[in-house]
Amino acid sequence: MASTRSSSAPSPAGGDGETGLEALALAKVAEAADAIAAAASAGEVVRAIHAVAALLFPIDSAAVAGTVEEPFRTQMLP
Repeated sequence: MASTRSSSAPSPAGGDGETGLEALALAKVAEAADAIAAAASAGEVVRAIHAVAALLFPIDSAAVAGTVEEPFRTQMLP
């Protein structure tokens, strides 16, 4: 499935009164949406969602990483 860049991605300058953190979070959500649209496996979807959640919530990456296969597990751990 082909993916196109999400049109909701914020400008690098963070227009519309967005703070740097808000712009980063919105950019990460747009990146995750693109990755999910192009995902070929459930591990890719979990990794994309984890990337957004790690910005917003205190999560235990090791616990989440234990639910996916090795290629994605190492990408999720710091």
